Amino acid sequence: MLFRSAKCSAGKAKATTVAAKPTKPQKPCQVPNGANADLRKNIPGRRGWTQAKNWKSSGNGYLYNAGGSLDEQTGRFTARTDGYFFCAAQARLDGASSSSIFRMLIAINNRRDTNNGLHVIDGNGGTGLRTMSVAGTIELKKGQYASVFVYSSTDNSYYVQVDSGFSCNKFSTSVVFHADKVG
Repeated sequence: MLFRSAKCSAGKAKATTVAAKPTKPQKPCQVPNGANADLRKNIPGRRGWTQAKNWKSSGNGYLYNAGGSLDEQTGRFTARTDGYFFCAAQARLDGASSSSIFRMLIAINNRRDTNNGLHVIDGNGGTGLRTMSVAGTIELKKGQYASVFVYSSTDNSYYVQVDSGFSCNKFSTSVVFHADKVG
């Protein structure tokens, strides 16, 4: 039986035909592009938008930064190649006012678009502890970046806690689906 395979040479794939038995799918020349991180320390929040920065992507078996895509200090996950990514963010807010509206989103190139499909809102009420989660697919071109922002309508004295997390990972396929509800 003949199989087509590819080998990397100076970063470019070359197709060859070989007689072999397949073992598992190979992804030649694929650039590692994924990260899973937790906040390194609490971030003081304020009224308006606060960017989540100062992540850590090591320290246990679940945190990683494959290919160095996440700049931990700036909070930016940068695409090393064009593609589709699954990104998620979870935030724990402490000291959150019960009379403030909170939002969280994953922004592309700092564009805080509440209609980008990666946004969540939490209305008035509740206790001083709030949790928010958002996840979905995005398309990034090489060099574009994703980052997490939290918004408060009136509260100037809450904290985004170290229990918060952020991850982005590139799909190995070029076929994905993402939809927003209209109406």
